[in-house]
Amino acid sequence: IREERSTQEFFLSVSYSPRRQNTLSARHQSTRDRITDTLEVMQSAPVGEGLGYRAAVDRTAADDGQRTTSFSPSVQYNSRYNIFRGDYRVERSAAGTMESYMVAVSGAVVAAGPVVGFTRPVTDSFALVQVGDLPGVQVSVNGQDFGTTDGSGRLFVPGLGSYVDNRITISDRDVPVNYSLAAVSRVVSPQLQSGSCVSFPTTRTQPVTGMLRVQV
Repeated sequence: IREERSTQEFFLSVSYSPRRQNTLSARHQSTRDRITDTLEVMQSAPVGEGLGYRAAVDRTAADDGQRTTSFSPSVQYNSRYNIFRGDYRVERSAAGTMESYMVAVSGAVVAAGPVVGFTRPVTDSFALVQVGDLPGVQVSVNGQDFGTTDGSGRLFVPGLGSYVDNRITISDRDVPVNYSLAAVSRVVSPQLQSGSCVSFPTTRTQPVTGMLRVQV
């Protein structure tokens, strides 16, 4: 860095992802007056229901002899209706030990036509997916599993992007064989901070099998 007082900095980062949502990384940063090393393990929270976490260990050594070590884990769980998050940080140095923590629960109440329900926080737009009256049908958004329909065949999807194509797909494997579907995928492009109704009508059929004998 060429300034009134020129300095040199060095930064090195190595990341390894054994699976799509898991990441292990190590970082080293050297500046004019301190050296920082960081080791971090992380699992990204899924788009739908599931668990995500992050844990990092930082060690800092300054030119004046001060050394600081910190440990900061955090966890997030996405339920059907809420997001639960907890953060903790402990820092040890020559001056002593400092601790801090945070616990949060967030959710939303949404309405689409006459249907009112609870869901995770809506940061942009949402949709109400209706698959007849069939419960337990898996719903995916842009290729990622989001959740299953409730006892009325409904599922609120709060993670849609406005003014872009969002592909909502249902799993036909979860539909009983005596029901027929007109479509298993639809594309919706909602307005900003709006709700959309995405319906997958189902028709119940009653097949009859047997043998017909004709004597001529």
